Amino acid sequence: MPVLLTNNIACELGLTNDKNGVFPSNTIYVRKPLYALVEINTSQVETNLDGLRPKLIPIPLVKKQFTVPIKQLFGRLLDRVQSEKKVPQLIQVTRTQLPIVPAFAITTYKAQGLTMNKIVVDLQVPLRTFQVASVYVPLSRVKIGDDVAILRPFDMKIL
Repeated sequence: MPVLLTNNIACELGLTNDKNGVFPSNTIYVRKPLYALVEINTSQVETNLDGLRPKLIPIPLVKKQFTVPIKQLFGRLLDRVQSEKKVPQLIQVTRTQLPIVPAFAITTYKAQGLTMNKIVVDLQVPLRTFQVASVYVPLSRVKIGDDVAILRPFDMKIL
Protein backbone atom coordinates (compact mmCIF):
# COMPACT_ATOMS: atom_id res chain seq x y z
CA MET A 1 0.00 0.00 0.00
CA PRO A 2 1.40 3.44 -0.86
CA VAL A 3 1.84 5.73 2.14
CA LEU A 4 2.94 9.30 2.77
CA LEU A 5 4.96 10.53 5.76
CA THR A 6 3.15 13.29 7.66
CA ASN A 7 6.09 14.48 9.78
CA ASN A 8 9.78 15.21 9.40
CA ILE A 9 11.39 12.13 10.96
CA ALA A 10 15.04 12.71 9.96
CA CYS A 11 15.48 15.44 7.33
CA GLU A 12 19.19 14.74 6.88
CA LEU A 13 18.31 11.15 5.88
CA GLY A 14 15.53 12.12 3.49
CA LEU A 15 12.73 11.04 5.85
CA THR A 16 10.65 14.18 5.50
CA ASN A 17 7.04 15.29 5.51
CA ASP A 18 5.27 14.25 2.26
CA LYS A 19 7.88 11.57 1.42
CA ASN A 20 6.35 8.62 -0.47
CA GLY A 21 6.80 5.10 0.81
CA VAL A 22 5.24 1.66 0.53
CA PHE A 23 4.03 -0.83 3.10
CA PRO A 24 5.38 -4.18 1.87
CA SER A 25 2.75 -6.71 0.78
CA ASN A 26 3.62 -8.95 3.74
CA THR A 27 2.88 -6.24 6.34
CA ILE A 28 1.30 -7.64 9.50
CA TYR A 29 -1.20 -5.65 11.57
CA VAL A 30 -0.09 -5.03 15.17
CA ARG A 31 -2.61 -3.53 17.60
CA LYS A 32 -0.23 -1.17 19.45
CA PRO A 33 2.87 -0.78 17.25
CA LEU A 34 6.04 1.00 18.31
CA TYR A 35 7.03 1.61 14.68
CA ALA A 36 6.05 0.74 11.12
CA LEU A 37 8.40 -0.72 8.54
CA VAL A 38 8.01 1.37 5.39
CA GLU A 39 9.99 0.99 2.17
CA ILE A 40 11.28 4.43 1.16
CA ASN A 41 13.43 4.06 -1.94
CA THR A 42 14.55 7.70 -1.98
CA SER A 43 15.81 7.77 1.62
CA GLN A 44 19.52 8.21 2.24
CA VAL A 45 19.58 5.48 4.86
CA GLU A 46 19.81 1.74 4.38
CA THR A 47 18.97 -0.72 7.12
CA ASN A 48 21.15 -3.70 7.75
CA LEU A 49 18.55 -6.01 9.29
CA ASP A 50 18.66 -9.73 8.52
CA GLY A 51 15.95 -10.81 6.10
CA LEU A 52 14.74 -7.27 5.29
CA ARG A 53 15.26 -5.19 2.18
CA PRO A 54 17.80 -2.35 2.64
CA LYS A 55 15.33 0.51 2.08
CA LEU A 56 12.83 -0.84 4.65
CA ILE A 57 12.95 1.89 7.30
CA PRO A 58 11.42 1.73 10.80
CA ILE A 59 9.18 4.79 11.21
CA PRO A 60 8.62 5.49 14.94
CA LEU A 61 5.48 6.75 16.67
CA VAL A 62 5.14 10.52 17.03
CA LYS A 63 3.64 12.16 20.10
CA LYS A 64 1.87 15.51 19.67
CA GLN A 65 0.30 17.77 22.29
CA PHE A 66 -2.23 20.45 21.60
CA THR A 67 -4.75 22.54 23.49
CA VAL A 68 -8.44 22.71 22.67
CA PRO A 69 -10.81 25.45 23.93
CA ILE A 70 -13.72 23.76 25.74
CA LYS A 71 -16.16 26.37 24.43
CA GLN A 72 -15.26 25.43 20.85
CA LEU A 73 -16.18 21.80 21.57
CA PHE A 74 -19.36 22.21 23.60
CA GLY A 75 -20.71 25.70 22.82
CA ARG A 76 -23.99 26.51 24.62
CA LEU A 77 -24.00 23.23 26.51
CA LEU A 78 -20.93 24.50 28.34
CA ASP A 79 -22.78 27.63 29.51
CA ARG A 80 -25.35 25.47 31.34
CA VAL A 81 -22.71 23.27 32.96
CA GLN A 82 -20.48 26.20 33.95
CA SER A 83 -23.27 27.75 36.01
CA GLU A 84 -23.29 24.58 38.16
CA LYS A 85 -19.55 23.74 38.27
CA LYS A 86 -16.22 25.31 37.59
CA VAL A 87 -15.11 23.99 34.19
CA PRO A 88 -11.62 24.58 32.72
CA GLN A 89 -11.45 26.82 29.66
CA LEU A 90 -8.88 24.64 27.89
CA ILE A 91 -8.04 20.96 27.80
CA GLN A 92 -4.67 19.53 26.84
CA VAL A 93 -4.75 16.58 24.45
CA THR A 94 -1.84 14.21 23.81
CA ARG A 95 -2.01 12.00 20.75
CA THR A 96 0.46 9.28 19.78
CA GLN A 97 0.31 7.82 16.28
CA LEU A 98 2.31 6.62 13.32
CA PRO A 99 3.20 9.63 11.12
CA ILE A 100 1.87 8.03 7.91
CA VAL A 101 -1.33 8.17 5.88
CA PRO A 102 -2.52 6.10 2.90
CA ALA A 103 -1.44 7.72 -0.37
CA PHE A 104 -3.81 6.21 -2.93
CA ALA A 105 -5.18 9.70 -3.50
CA ILE A 106 -3.74 13.04 -2.43
CA THR A 107 -4.77 16.66 -2.72
CA THR A 108 -3.19 19.15 -5.09
CA TYR A 109 -1.66 20.84 -2.06
CA LYS A 110 0.05 17.61 -0.93
CA ALA A 111 1.24 16.91 -4.50
CA GLN A 112 3.29 20.12 -4.70
CA GLY A 113 6.96 19.29 -5.14
CA LEU A 114 6.39 15.59 -5.83
CA THR A 115 7.30 13.73 -9.01
CA MET A 116 4.99 10.83 -9.78
CA ASN A 117 5.13 7.97 -12.26
CA LYS A 118 1.49 8.11 -13.34
CA ILE A 119 -1.50 10.14 -12.18
CA VAL A 120 -5.24 10.37 -12.61
CA VAL A 121 -6.44 13.96 -12.23
CA ASP A 122 -9.87 15.57 -11.99
CA LEU A 123 -9.78 18.97 -13.73
CA GLN A 124 -13.45 19.70 -13.11
CA VAL A 125 -12.97 22.37 -10.45
CA PRO A 126 -15.61 24.84 -9.26
CA LEU A 127 -15.00 28.16 -11.04
CA ARG A 128 -15.64 30.18 -7.86
CA THR A 129 -12.69 28.45 -6.14
CA PHE A 130 -10.51 28.12 -9.22
CA GLN A 131 -6.83 28.92 -8.89
CA VAL A 132 -4.20 28.38 -11.56
CA ALA A 133 -2.26 26.11 -9.18
CA SER A 134 -5.21 23.71 -8.93
CA VAL A 135 -4.64 22.81 -12.59
CA TYR A 136 -0.90 23.44 -13.02
CA VAL A 137 0.28 21.43 -10.00
CA PRO A 138 -1.34 18.07 -10.85
CA LEU A 139 -0.49 18.32 -14.56
CA SER A 140 3.16 19.06 -13.81
CA ARG A 141 3.76 16.14 -11.40
CA VAL A 142 4.73 13.69 -14.16
CA LYS A 143 7.65 13.82 -16.60
CA ILE A 144 5.70 12.68 -19.69
CA GLY A 145 2.25 13.86 -20.76
CA ASP A 146 1.21 10.29 -21.59
CA ASP A 147 1.45 9.48 -17.86
CA VAL A 148 -1.56 11.71 -17.08
CA ALA A 149 -5.10 10.34 -17.24
CA ILE A 150 -7.87 12.96 -17.01
CA LEU A 151 -10.80 11.58 -15.02
CA ARG A 152 -13.71 13.31 -16.79
CA PRO A 153 -14.52 16.11 -19.26
CA PHE A 154 -13.68 19.61 -18.04
CA ASP A 155 -14.20 23.23 -19.08
CA MET A 156 -11.31 24.29 -21.35
CA LYS A 157 -11.48 27.82 -19.84
CA ILE A 158 -9.44 26.60 -16.89
CA LEU A 159 -6.43 26.03 -19.14
